[in-house]
Amino acid sequence: MPSRYCPYSLEEGTRPSQVGPQRGLLQQPPDLGLTNSLSCLDAPGLARGPLGREESFTLPHCAELGCRAEGICSFPVMPKAPVDGRIADCRLLWDYVYQLLSDARYESYIRWEDKNAKIFRVVDPNGLARLWGNHKNRVNMTYEKMSRALRHYYKLNIIKKEPGQKLLFRFLKIPGKITEDKGSLVEQQESQEQDKMDFKEKMLEVSP
Repeated sequence: MPSRYCPYSLEEGTRPSQVGPQRGLLQQPPDLGLTNSLSCLDAPGLARGPLGREESFTLPHCAELGCRAEGICSFPVMPKAPVDGRIADCRLLWDYVYQLLSDARYESYIRWEDKNAKIFRVVDPNGLARLWGNHKNRVNMTYEKMSRALRHYYKLNIIKKEPGQKLLFRFLKIPGKITEDKGSLVEQQESQEQDKMDFKEKMLEVSP
């Protein structure tokens, strides 16, 4: 069986071969070389690549190849946690403040002024109070109420206000060391005082 041949040689590039017309055959206009170039792949001894099959040229497959080649495939992005101020397993205000300082999403409310010295600044007092109220399910929380709780920590030597500075505070004790011993006197006093303040706020809310 005669082998098929390609009418273009390597030297000729894409120029059509100078082959004379045959009698009795209708001459077809020369194409741009695409058909003849593809016919070269049918010559014996040439291995057909994985794209030689017709099903390999389907649009989904080509799109997949283009995606892999260009590296522009998009992957599902995990949704970010909402910035609503809610933090799990965080009941006391000092712990809550420290957790917010550790989360860059809340820098518009509170941020470190000097992290090494444990000095932090309340950037948006009303916004910070709303976050704390949302965390405690207290819709009427204000910064005035929240500041009373902060002043309680002055007595326990946990937080102090920087003198001569507005809305600037300092942690005197690292929160991790405070919670090392859950039965410590500081933890008990803090919890009891927080319970009293919560009870007073509830009574004010239900009073006419």
